[in-house]
Amino acid sequence: MNFLNIKGLKKSYNGCSVLNNINIEINKGEFVTLLGPSGCGKSTLLKCIAGLTDIDEGEIYIDGKLINKLKPNKRDISMVFQSYALFPNMTAKENIEFGLKMKKVPKSEMKKRVEVAINLVDLNGYEDHYPDQLSGGQQQRVALARALVIEPKLLLLDEPLSALDAKTRKNLRLQIRKIQKQLKITTIFVTHDQEEAPMISDRILLIHGGSIVQEGTPENIYLNPKNEFTAGFIGNYNIIDKEKLLELLKNDNHAEIEGKIFALRAEAIHIVELEQTKNADGGIVTSGIILDRIILGNLIRYIIKLDKFTINVDILNRKNVDIFNIDQTVKLFIPKEELKKLA
Repeated sequence: MNFLNIKGLKKSYNGCSVLNNINIEINKGEFVTLLGPSGCGKSTLLKCIAGLTDIDEGEIYIDGKLINKLKPNKRDISMVFQSYALFPNMTAKENIEFGLKMKKVPKSEMKKRVEVAINLVDLNGYEDHYPDQLSGGQQQRVALARALVIEPKLLLLDEPLSALDAKTRKNLRLQIRKIQKQLKITTIFVTHDQEEAPMISDRILLIHGGSIVQEGTPENIYLNPKNEFTAGFIGNYNIIDKEKLLELLKNDNHAEIEGKIFALRAEAIHIVELEQTKNADGGIVTSGIILDRIILGNLIRYIIKLDKFTINVDILNRKNVDIFNIDQTVKLFIPKEELKKLA
């Protein structure tokens, strides 16, 4: 039986639907990310699970127990917010102890559990610092330790890294994943960051307009988008309609097209030498003019103009790779199997 089971959950505000018939099954110890653009309903869903927001319809089960009518403090759930929500008049240690005091945990046990939590999040030496004496990353680690120390059945993380700088985000993201694996705690993570979600998740639930539009492992969602929204939101897909595809296939007398909209990964397109295209079976050969070149760290992104539209091509930024210039004409090879039909 699934550890967390949500059936037919619906939520609206002032007659406006925010969550539409949400059905989710999450296994014990799984790390699941709710991914989607701002306003899609992912944070509202998290608050419904935590009991901070009432639901209109549906059922929420944790470990086989219906929790709809339970108050937030009776659900055995911890939640970490984007804003940290630390008590400014308490030290880091006192903030971490707070939940244990509310549960009336004996002082000897409290001391042991707080020490373990501080070690888990690497806050040794900062126990007596107040929040305004800590960096943003340190404050978020205090919030995480406070959530973990009460040993919840379910950990909810509501965009906990969005206010941090890129380096701190990266380090804390890896730390959260390491701790989650170590404790084997069932975790739901909310983010709108398309790059962050695949790095940290066992499974992703992609939400759009209050509905789950696709779910699966990061690899499956990225390589097999089911609709135009997924292809446009995950990664850097080129969205190509039938008219554009026919233009690409104009020299292929055997082309048969079933579908109206297709997706093509930017990194699946090859910039090739002319002699390499002479026997290019199983693919589309075309040419274009480079309009722009963008350096994205380990990638070089070329924006290339074909006859009637532009296309993005990503190649690895290796030391020995050829750098193509703006206004240069290049040949492209597109494997046909990389064209994913969306509609």
